Amino acid sequence: GPDRPHLQHFSRAARVDHYLISRCGHYVAQWLQAQDALEPLIEAVLRGDRRAAQRQMRAAGTLPRHLIHSRLARAQARLRRALRVIRCRFRAVSTTFMAPITGDAS
Repeated sequence: GPDRPHLQHFSRAARVDHYLISRCGHYVAQWLQAQDALEPLIEAVLRGDRRAAQRQMRAAGTLPRHLIHSRLARAQARLRRALRVIRCRFRAVSTTFMAPITGDAS
């Protein structure tokens, strides 16, 4: 979504987990509550049980930051390959039209 470019500006501090929720907007608490994940997540955080909090976030359908970056990297690589193919095809087409015209125009 539109917030994805901002992810790179968050620090990667130890013991901090970042998750991306697609189609959620800024209503994260309401979204987690609709997924029945808000209360168990808060309980896990208050207990200091990081693994339980991670399980709750994954069960709610979120993506951890490390998976987001690898997916972005794969998508960027696919885009670069596609653009390379388009550039090659464009060069081939444009050079055929740039051939000198010979003969009479009449």
